[in-house]
Amino acid sequence: MTLKNKLTIIISNIMILIFIGTLFFHEFERWSWVDSFYFTSTTLMTIGYGDIHPTMVITKLFTVFFAFAGIGLMLYSLTILGQDFLSKKSFVEPRKIMEKTIKTIAKDIMKKEEEVFRYELKKFFEGKYRQKYNYKPKRKVRKRN
Repeated sequence: MTLKNKLTIIISNIMILIFIGTLFFHEFERWSWVDSFYFTSTTLMTIGYGDIHPTMVITKLFTVFFAFAGIGLMLYSLTILGQDFLSKKSFVEPRKIMEKTIKTIAKDIMKKEEEVFRYELKKFFEGKYRQKYNYKPKRKVRKRN
């Protein structure tokens, strides 16, 4: 089955669920079309703001089973799309990840080694490793004629 056919089936199933939920809540709870659509959408997407909620026993029971079916269908749809997308291109390429990790670690090590080397050079030229005595050659005194 092609991706286009899968998308058609998934979108049509979701649209049917949204239509059934909107119609049911509009008829039984006497909500406006917008409120019914809003509640149905937030239920299917597992958001659940809680600003409107079912008040009748029948609509509460319907909401429970509607949420089970709807959330399951939404997750299944995402799974199908994800599988199709990931089967075309491998995002996890262990060799590339390993090479990138090794390069990053090597850069860090080189940076630290460079810092140590600079510190040692600085200590050397500041005099820590210099001789402790100061040798000054004697000046030859010129005689005046």
